[in-house]
Amino acid sequence: MAKIKIGVIPSAGLGSRMFPYTKVSNKVMLPIINKPAIDYQIKELTNAGITEIYITGRYLKGVKDYFKHDIKLEHLTENFGHRDTIQKLRLANKPCTLHFISQPEPKGWMYEIYQLQSKLKGEAFIVALSDIIIEGNPLQELIDKFHETNLHIYSSGRYIFGPTIFEVLNKQKYFLGDDTHVVTNVTKELSATANLLHMALKGKRCDIGSPIEYLKTITYFGLKDAETKNEYLEHLRNLCQSPVIKENPPKA
Repeated sequence: MAKIKIGVIPSAGLGSRMFPYTKVSNKVMLPIINKPAIDYQIKELTNAGITEIYITGRYLKGVKDYFKHDIKLEHLTENFGHRDTIQKLRLANKPCTLHFISQPEPKGWMYEIYQLQSKLKGEAFIVALSDIIIEGNPLQELIDKFHETNLHIYSSGRYIFGPTIFEVLNKQKYFLGDDTHVVTNVTKELSATANLLHMALKGKRCDIGSPIEYLKTITYFGLKDAETKNEYLEHLRNLCQSPVIKENPPKA
């Protein structure tokens, strides 16, 4: 069986829980420290051997610009004497082959996969849901299990599908703003034919889909980052001792 080389990051949802930010920007561009969420997601995929990624959704210009090699900005940075930051700038250069597919209709992430049928070339592929970031390299275990069993695999916000998934997706009806029924129908059909395997995900799962989960994710990465963790931790300690917190303690 050929190695899995293709990944898909579907992101055409409205991102309504993160309004008004997502009114004009895709939620994958939500910043976590000094990088957008999609930077972490693409790193996760490339670390697992993915060399070609399809990013589908709305407001993709900012995503394209982020991964574009900006030689003019590099020269400006160097001319301003900020040579130590150029390497950080270059970290945002395109890490693999990226395809940007406009998908203005929020009919659910499985509809976005369905629309890619002709582009995926009959190959197996990984789906990384755009509001989830996974730390570590748990994808490799999912890939190994897929090759071992030849079953579709699903875990927490990550899926591996073989090309036969389109036999099921082609039978679905897709509606604006409602993808729950499609995910339920597809999962039921695959489970009924013993073609779907659930695996527990061992890596750290972070969510950016709602304000509170996004704040938790920022805090997690802020306390892990070598440049920010000490000062940020001290800030949190001081904040917890501030009169605002003491006078308005969290409810039990």
